Amino acid sequence: MTHIDPSVPQHLAELYQELNASRASLLALIEAEGSGIHRRTLDQLDHMIAEIFFPLESVVYSEEAISSPDNAEAVTPAGYAWQVTDRKGDVRTLRCAETGQEISISIEQAITDFALVPYQLPEAYLSDLDRTPLQLEKKYALSGNDHPFLTNYQWLQAVRSDQTQLGYWQWVLAELSTLHHNSRL
Repeated sequence: MTHIDPSVPQHLAELYQELNASRASLLALIEAEGSGIHRRTLDQLDHMIAEIFFPLESVVYSEEAISSPDNAEAVTPAGYAWQVTDRKGDVRTLRCAETGQEISISIEQAITDFALVPYQLPEAYLSDLDRTPLQLEKKYALSGNDHPFLTNYQWLQAVRSDQTQLGYWQWVLAELSTLHHNSRL
């Protein structure tokens, strides 16, 4: 999880950084000592990260292209939104809203391969930039009234942290525009 931006509440960003630093220290100790004495602590830390940053229904964004374990030709490009649909211990099942692809991964892999916030706009959503907020709402009304890339929960977090006063669909359009602009830089 290399991308954390201002839309993540400050206390969560700081907590993630502290947990990740502790995780890196434990990994270094395990490697240096060649023993598993610190493995239990690392497992507990990974479990804590899983519960805080990868709860059910949360959305994360792939930092690299994701291949299907069943079909090597089915690849979801980097940057797509994935929702946590199931959890079994420290394994999370993620489903890509756009492609329908599902994967089950360890928390360790989730930490490495996914970000809490998007950092680029996938091509699948470029056409949304030409729509008005009302047109976006109509387009996604059948899919639960949430944009598959930016959920209502994320908008609520932005409202709570005083990062926006826009309505949901106006916020979605503004965020998509910002991501598109940042992707071109």
